[in-house]
Amino acid sequence: MLLKALVGLGLTDVDAGIYLLLAKEGPRKGKSIGEALNLYKQQLYRSLKRLQEKGMVSSTLERPARFSAVSLEKVFRILD
Repeated sequence: MLLKALVGLGLTDVDAGIYLLLAKEGPRKGKSIGEALNLYKQQLYRSLKRLQEKGMVSSTLERPARFSAVSLEKVFRILD
């Protein structure tokens, strides 16, 4: 249901899936996200970049970076 709501607000299925995984399970490294959602590396990082540009996901400066989701309330303000 939440996935459909995010897609309805203009996210792709992949973007919404990544956001929900991070929101539910907390910060993760890219490789861990890709394995959990069965995504190719290029597809994963393209989607993470889009989510970061929208302000929905942030990353650490360490290498490898850890990605985390902003609050759902903030996301609905961003997308509305």
